[in-house]
Amino acid sequence: MKWTNLRDISLFISAIIFGSMAALNYFDKGRSISVHNVNNAKIQAVLQEGIKYCGIGYYSSLFDIKDHLTNTGSKKATMIEQYGWLPIIGKGWKVAPTKTFNKNWSKSISIDDKLSLDFIHSFKDTKPVYYPSIKAIEHIPLINQLLKRSDVNPRSASVVVVKENSNIIYANILSNTDPKNQKCENQKGYKILQKTANFIKDLL
Repeated sequence: MKWTNLRDISLFISAIIFGSMAALNYFDKGRSISVHNVNNAKIQAVLQEGIKYCGIGYYSSLFDIKDHLTNTGSKKATMIEQYGWLPIIGKGWKVAPTKTFNKNWSKSISIDDKLSLDFIHSFKDTKPVYYPSIKAIEHIPLINQLLKRSDVNPRSASVVVVKENSNIIYANILSNTDPKNQKCENQKGYKILQKTANFIKDLL
């Protein structure tokens, strides 16, 4: 190919740069997700609705999963927010963000070990899985770290992930700490997480 002038060269280089950016955006939409993403506020509103319905003892946690095609660094899970019923002075029990009261949630969690990676990749896109007992999965390093960092003691949990081009970018966990409140166990919890996952999927 013969270049006639600098303008042709500049246009060629620009085409390569913008083409590469477009390709990265297509294969890795999840890379831009962070605690400042505008979509997260919309998702959090849906999480709050679910917790209001489920009642005291339930918590809904939203995580950003760094597990993308273009992510060459360590794979991590970072909590975006968690909602639960909290006793507010002068107002009684209210649905509120709990991450503010737990500094540990600000730290990301490594998911580089094979057991944790196999676990999260076992989930199908937007299809929740119910665990009637946390003991069944507490041996998984990722789950073990989550439990250690949590200020609550969940007895059961429902989990759903949202994928983009086979890469997990969001995880939503609905957990229950109250054995007397079974309102959102199994199928009820499934429907709530399914609604949230579909909502997230539509935002991508």
